Amino acid sequence: MLSFPYVGAYNASKWGIEGITAAMAAEVAPFGIEVTLVEPDSFATDFGPVGARFADPLPAYDTLRDALGDFRATISGGGDPQASAAAILELVDAEEPPLRQLLGTGPLAQLEAEYSSRLATWQEGQDRAVRAWGRD
Repeated sequence: MLSFPYVGAYNASKWGIEGITAAMAAEVAPFGIEVTLVEPDSFATDFGPVGARFADPLPAYDTLRDALGDFRATISGGGDPQASAAAILELVDAEEPPLRQLLGTGPLAQLEAEYSSRLATWQEGQDRAVRAWGRD
């Protein structure tokens, strides 16, 4: 739903999961099966820079490494994995679970800004979109 610089493959994998989940939900709905995509903010775990071991850095990657460091600094402190597990179990037991569920304090505000920007861009280009379809 959001895209971040310098982690294109990560972005692509997340967007792919979103797309396949929406398709799968539509495909299995006739069988009474419900699907929820859990979209969490970061977690307070040893994953990533805290628990990772890195090789000696190559100077050619200094700019990228600095940019990633700046990006990581914008990520929230991370949520409690146990609390998130409890929230996910609530979804499992929900009578009508949502297709998408955000977890964390940051995603909603980020998504509101992102989707407002996208919607404005799409609206501004609507005349062009119609002309491109061969209709006035």
